[in-house]
Amino acid sequence: MQASILAVVLLAASATAAAAQPPAGRAPGPEVPFELLSAQVVTFPEPRRIGAGPSALSMERALLVTVQARRAVYDGLPPDIEPFLYIGRRELRTFDIDRSGTPDLLRITFYTPDTAALEDRAPMVLTLEHGRPLREPEHYTRRQDLPRFTSDLMKDPR
Repeated sequence: MQASILAVVLLAASATAAAAQPPAGRAPGPEVPFELLSAQVVTFPEPRRIGAGPSALSMERALLVTVQARRAVYDGLPPDIEPFLYIGRRELRTFDIDRSGTPDLLRITFYTPDTAALEDRAPMVLTLEHGRPLREPEHYTRRQDLPRFTSDLMKDPR
């Protein structure tokens, strides 16, 4: 009898937990909605060093892409996984996060040392699913809800 009551209580508790919404501000999944602010090829006055040790990257030029996202959603991501920005099949990593603007928004700048032009109309996704846009590009190409990169957004001040 007690075992039956305990089983019913545990079943009810697990059903309640499963139906619960994620905490306010948490991302509903591995993607973060964003707005593209700029894309620019930058030549640094002195080479920039990214990382440490023998695998550190030294960059003289980079493509910097700045996006704006809701602070609560971005900060609600797991702290041990860095989201990457994908433009088509190109993976960009975080260069800088600016929290000085509007309290509910932040600006995140991503970089790639590959300054070649990006594919026009390529889907853009900010995600924790590292490598998925490379492994399954068709998943993102057919999605109409994703922003698209257009070459007229990119500036190269050479």
